[in-house]
Amino acid sequence: MGCDIHLYVEKLVNGKWEIQRGFVSSMYEADSEFFSTAKFRNAVTPYDNRNYQLFGALAGVREDNIKPIAEPRGLPDDASPEVAAEAKDYGIDGHTHSWLTLKEILDFDWSQIVVREGIVSRHEYQRLKKSGRPKIWCGGTSAKVITNAEMEAVIEDKGIGEDGFFDQYATAIKWTAPLKDYCGAFVYGAISQLKERSEAEDASDIRIVFWFDC
Repeated sequence: MGCDIHLYVEKLVNGKWEIQRGFVSSMYEADSEFFSTAKFRNAVTPYDNRNYQLFGALAGVREDNIKPIAEPRGLPDDASPEVAAEAKDYGIDGHTHSWLTLKEILDFDWSQIVVREGIVSRHEYQRLKKSGRPKIWCGGTSAKVITNAEMEAVIEDKGIGEDGFFDQYATAIKWTAPLKDYCGAFVYGAISQLKERSEAEDASDIRIVFWFDC
């Protein structure tokens, strides 16, 4: 079963954390028509994609190969009333509650190299050999999984296998890439919106409060 994030932004105003609104999340196009709607004015999150590499970076969820920015801290005692109410509504369906300041997020090494692994088709295996990484991979497949050496032999026989993701054959691989390559919507989209809200020199007046489901 998949896991999703529920992420909110709060700003420290006169000693109290207040929920922030008016974000463009990864689910909406940043166009003038959207900006004029009540949906934009009330949008409480700059990020709502399912991204296990990001979840690993934020709280160690669904990704063991990435050291998180901080271990899960729970819901902050001084959370804004709106965020506290949302968390309460999720009840036991919400888990791994935590929060991070913008400063902590900015200080994190998003350029760190991470090891990825997955099962790929013949086509994606050839892409890996050429560019160093696949474009599409999965954790399981109905195709026959063979060794890399066997896949090399399959490639030599161009009459074996089918084009596309669901090849007759597949193989397990590992590769490396910068973490930011897999968290682009957060690194280049969400963080930019968070920085626009900060008025503190050290960016400690903005934080994200989040949890996951499933």
